[in-house]
Amino acid sequence: MLALQVFLSGITAGSVYAIVALGFVLIYKGTRVIHFGLGDQVTLGAYLVLAMQLYAGASFYWAIGAGIVMAGAIGLSLERLVMRPMRHRPVIVQIIATLAIGLAIREGLRAFMGPSGWPFQFLLSPSPVSIWGIYFAWSNVAIVFASLAVMAALFFFFAHARLGEAVLAACENPVGAYLIGVPVLRVVTLIWVLASVLAAI
Repeated sequence: MLALQVFLSGITAGSVYAIVALGFVLIYKGTRVIHFGLGDQVTLGAYLVLAMQLYAGASFYWAIGAGIVMAGAIGLSLERLVMRPMRHRPVIVQIIATLAIGLAIREGLRAFMGPSGWPFQFLLSPSPVSIWGIYFAWSNVAIVFASLAVMAALFFFFAHARLGEAVLAACENPVGAYLIGVPVLRVVTLIWVLASVLAAI
């Protein structure tokens, strides 16, 4: 029974990590650079939602939508202002730039929000439910289903949308994709936006 309980808890954590991992993979496949600041963008996404609630008075759902949109805009800015000027630099220089991005986000949040974590509102009841001696929270169930929905949407996007096929082509062979008319630079920008949105989610 304990093993099953641990397994269910692992599914919840794994669902979160899977979404973050998709962001890592998108950026790596599209740029051949590991974005070491993406974990800090995960934290930034949560604080954007909190800031929209506390400072703009937005409801929870509107704050989530605004946080995701702002996260995408931040991804766009990072690619255009930081990473694109460095695209012809050595990979190690680009990796150091991603480390700097993460450090800037982390220290910026610490300076603005303080060193202590802020409480995040539960979307569903945090009270655990027991079924046959196995405890789970509805919020955990929501996390798993939200992650599956995001992954299904990405699968449909890459398998059936022309833009998704362009992303796959640019990730697989940027030169070949460029020669057949794929706007590779725009695709790379889209990849950074998608990865940033996934981090916020």
